[in-house]
Amino acid sequence: MDKVKLEEVEEFMNMLTGESLPEGMLMTNQPKLTRGAAFSVIWFLQEHLRVLPDRFEMCDVCKGLFDTHLGGFIIDGTDDPDCWHEEIGVTREMLEENDGTKFCSPECECRFWKE
Repeated sequence: MDKVKLEEVEEFMNMLTGESLPEGMLMTNQPKLTRGAAFSVIWFLQEHLRVLPDRFEMCDVCKGLFDTHLGGFIIDGTDDPDCWHEEIGVTREMLEENDGTKFCSPECECRFWKE
């Protein structure tokens, strides 16, 4: 199970959202879920059925998938803001309010706080 790659989960996401299928693959009645609904399926396969490893997340800003073992950030509202957050006016209360928000990159995190 730990050998599952991000690219494979992205292919699964594409299938669930009605986007492209892997080359040579055809599917009648392909689902056309929203990215949020499709990620709920992925989450269920991770958390309940344990078919997929629990390291893939969807960025709350760009809706892209990322592997938490290779990067990304999930807000832990119990943490004090570091100097980067303080410099742009993010308070501990704001971090607590957005506890669990996921970012695939520093750029997406920065966009989130600027909005």
